[in-house]
Amino acid sequence: MSVQTGAKRSEGGLGEIIRVVFHALIIALVIRTFLFQPFNIPSGSMIPTLLVGDYLFVSKYSYGYTHYSLPLSPDLFSGRIPDSWLPERGDEGHSWHVLTVLVPLEEARMSRPEFMEAMKEHGIAVGVHYPAIHLFSAYKAMGYREGQFPNAERIGRQTVTLPLFPTMELADVDRVVAAVTHVLRGGRR
Repeated sequence: MSVQTGAKRSEGGLGEIIRVVFHALIIALVIRTFLFQPFNIPSGSMIPTLLVGDYLFVSKYSYGYTHYSLPLSPDLFSGRIPDSWLPERGDEGHSWHVLTVLVPLEEARMSRPEFMEAMKEHGIAVGVHYPAIHLFSAYKAMGYREGQFPNAERIGRQTVTLPLFPTMELADVDRVVAAVTHVLRGGRR
């Protein structure tokens, strides 16, 4: 049995704490960078158990890695590694996260909240992701005001975000399309 002095014991305690914290940070960084990423549900989901504000962990492995997968997003490479992990798709620039559409609300004689409520009655959650940016409080503080960019404001008022996610089945897509068509033709549930 060995006896340690008080100075040696406190030095080992502090050193051990620093070592454990350092290892925990490295492990968290590796997991966050290469394996999983926390994701916050920003708007309604077609999956009834996911609510706005819920957190879940998303596997990064399924879709490969970009330079955005790395901490601070250093521009070390372009594209996705490996490129073959993504299925073929027609739109190279789409994020597969949200599908934002410009809805002919004026022709349908309804407001965006009315459209969203009608879609909700069909069991389809619809969100809003891209309002006119110059109307945000930070831009208003810089002197921007309503009326300066009428096209951006009109588009911001008439866009909605429809459900889109990688595991969405064709039957789900058909259900969303049928609901949008029904609502825009004046039908409600």
